Amino acid sequence: MIISLMISKVRYLKLYSLGSMRYLNYIASITN
Repeated sequence: MIISLMISKVRYLKLYSLGSMRYLNYIASITN
């Protein structure tokens, strides 16, 4: 149970970092 919780947390962090990078690229394209 704890292992699956950690796996889901890692998956959430991966999705979050991917989304934040896409968001930063979006802001950079607007400002430039």
